[in-house]
Amino acid sequence: MPELRAYPDNNPEQLDDLVQIERLGREAQIDENWDYYDGRQRQPLKVRKNQSNDNVIINLTRRIVEQSVAMLFSEMPAFDLPGDSDAIQSWEERLGVLWERNRGEILLHDIGVSGALAGHVFVKIVPVEDDPERPVRFVLQNPRYCSVFWKPDDMQQVVCYRIAWGRRITKEQARSGSLSLQQARDEYRQDIINEGDYWRIREWTRGEQGNWSQVNEDIWRYPFAPLVDWQNLPHPERYYGDSDLAAGALLDEDINLNDAVNFVASNINRILRYHAHPKSLGFGIQPQQIVETAVDGFWAGLPTDARVENLEMQSDLASSMAFLEFLERTFYAQHRAVDLSSVKDRVGQLTNFGLRTMFKDALDKLETKRTLYGTALSELSWRAMQVAGWNQERPTVAWPNPLPFHETEEVAVLTQEMSAKILSRQSAAEQRGRDWERELKRMEEERDLDREGLGQVLARAMRDFDRDEGASPSEPIDGGKPDG
Repeated sequence: MPELRAYPDNNPEQLDDLVQIERLGREAQIDENWDYYDGRQRQPLKVRKNQSNDNVIINLTRRIVEQSVAMLFSEMPAFDLPGDSDAIQSWEERLGVLWERNRGEILLHDIGVSGALAGHVFVKIVPVEDDPERPVRFVLQNPRYCSVFWKPDDMQQVVCYRIAWGRRITKEQARSGSLSLQQARDEYRQDIINEGDYWRIREWTRGEQGNWSQVNEDIWRYPFAPLVDWQNLPHPERYYGDSDLAAGALLDEDINLNDAVNFVASNINRILRYHAHPKSLGFGIQPQQIVETAVDGFWAGLPTDARVENLEMQSDLASSMAFLEFLERTFYAQHRAVDLSSVKDRVGQLTNFGLRTMFKDALDKLETKRTLYGTALSELSWRAMQVAGWNQERPTVAWPNPLPFHETEEVAVLTQEMSAKILSRQSAAEQRGRDWERELKRMEEERDLDREGLGQVLARAMRDFDRDEGASPSEPIDGGKPDG
């Protein structure tokens, strides 16, 4: 475990000794998770030379990761600063522009995928000169390169961050577990050291003799680090969080539930390849007596007492298909996700309550992730504002509704609550995503227009009445004829 009481100024190699074994294991797990996400999964059936490949890969891993990320970042969340003044709203708009200039939605998607597969997220804050709309850049770090050293008695107190890269080995070599520390060493590294009121940034490169040689040192003059890190899912006994795939292993940690799904699907595919087509059997026939014609393979010349029968499968593999569906349901259940294909025929019958009940476990998982990611994004935004010199308080993250919903049902419920005097019109408008002050101003303008229109109607009626009263009986009124 990379526990450290104080940064070793005179012994930079000590960090290598503390972190190398732990980092190699974590990196191998991240690589495997990415392989499964990209569809590079284990082949369950051996393929002999000149034999058809019956392996079927059903990439459930990518499905549950993308569903988790889509629920977390279905759209760009809003950042709300404390207060409702015009000045605060102006700062909120500037913060929104900052995220937009940092490719906000794409960046958050990448953050979500990286966290779901690695279990931990690292984002660096990089100051930018002469760009008032983007005074800082948010740079997502490769979690394979990042290591954290914390105090032995307080895991939340970070002593040092280490970002190391440039290793000259392949993934296969790293996974073999047979590498020496000398073979697995990095060529470059950056140490971000906690000095209390500021952070010291040291950059190192590997010398010809294999020792670290310092090439640069900067001072980050803020009490917070230029790196924000957080867990994807909590783990109470580890600094690094759990990935979204951590619940997918069977008793043997090397066997993933996705592997079990692929194994059953591949066996079904092989059975169908060999036995799906009926085989014709001839009785009382010599091979040389069979004459194939050009009429769709029709046979001629058979003896009168010969007979031909077909050997067909006596099962439609219903039990195998049921077991495959069971494994897929279990995969989704263990990862607290929802198999949307299982409900596609009942979508029109689902109410908002039914939809939330169906997604209950997924929503509970989402709430946990929103707590972790929301706190981190708030901290990231606040640190960026401090570096930019904006000096605003920490914003809160306003998350959108992750599920589709029936708007008529929601409006009906809000109408009933307002009729029962338990909900104000302002709260109802805010729940519907309306800006109450803006809507109230518009409604007042509409009432003014209505009153102005009513006044014009009354004035016209009064003018018509006065004109009618002043007309003599012999004069035409409104184009009519005189009396008599």
